[in-house]
Amino acid sequence: MKCIVNIKVIIPKPKLLKSVYLENACGEGGSKNQRPINEVEWKVKFISKEYDAESETTTFTYEIENEDNRGDKDLSHWVIGSSGCTTATSTNRGGYRNSGPDPTTGVYGFKWDNGQGKGTTEEYTISFSGNVGKTNVCYAVKGGTYYGATTIEGPSCSSEGETFMKIICS
Repeated sequence: MKCIVNIKVIIPKPKLLKSVYLENACGEGGSKNQRPINEVEWKVKFISKEYDAESETTTFTYEIENEDNRGDKDLSHWVIGSSGCTTATSTNRGGYRNSGPDPTTGVYGFKWDNGQGKGTTEEYTISFSGNVGKTNVCYAVKGGTYYGATTIEGPSCSSEGETFMKIICS
């Protein structure tokens, strides 16, 4: 006897992720000094998401340009959210996982506190075990007494989505 069975499983997004990563994201819950993202001098650009099959890691790369003609503030820190990713295998420039929301910006995620001088462009990387997905996440940049926040492409470790399974009997 031989049979083939195709199963399609749709896994909903966990409710905890919604409350932790979306409702309090993009600057809500931060200090009262939030400015629109186009009014701050730090521009964050998503560069790439690369999976290395040999090391079984996914690395996200970002670039921050601190425009020297738009204000006089150095970047104090920045935070990028993640959908379900709680542990990074590595970061550059001293990035680390926040245990709660960033007190200034209200964004949950991975934080770099090393700062960046005005008029400079720096690259930031963060790596995770496995082939991590990509989704829109919140990020915030802060300098002086104000910050800006919006969304960008970032890591998704949630199990949201569709899984297909094929069973063959013989």
